Amino acid sequence: MRSRIAPLAVALLSVLVPAFAHAGGTALYAGAGPRFSEGDTATVGALRLTYEVEAQLSLAIEVDAYLSAPATSSALDFAGGQAGLLVDLPIPGPITPELGLALGLVELSRVRHGLDDTLFTINGEIALRAALGPVKLRAAWTTPLWTEDEALTSRALDSQLVFSLGVGF
Repeated sequence: MRSRIAPLAVALLSVLVPAFAHAGGTALYAGAGPRFSEGDTATVGALRLTYEVEAQLSLAIEVDAYLSAPATSSALDFAGGQAGLLVDLPIPGPITPELGLALGLVELSRVRHGLDDTLFTINGEIALRAALGPVKLRAAWTTPLWTEDEALTSRALDSQLVFSLGVGF
């Protein structure tokens, strides 16, 4: 099943990226950080595309990949991703807090987690974003609020912290 998820994610992004690029309030982020799971911490990289729908409401799509590799696996294994809504909290100042709710995928691999499976989650996200012109910085903490199998999901994702650099266009 894992071999079908990665091409599906790439196809979805290839359709959505041009649509987002023609709209206003779009940003593309690349980042990395620790992914905490049951008894382990792995380094993940994330690509995130956001589109501002309203003044304080954005849509976001994120794809995650492992940047560290166990001995018999390769780096850049698909780790999962999410798509959801973000709400900007209107406070004065250069830093904008965000709250998000997303539908997510958590990818389990035989080498990393002992089995091949893909689990669906509902994720909560808390983030801080700062912008200077088109350049954006973002720190986000994500955790599953619901999953179809909590014990299996915790093998791959209890929470994730990602620090990102982005550009708005």
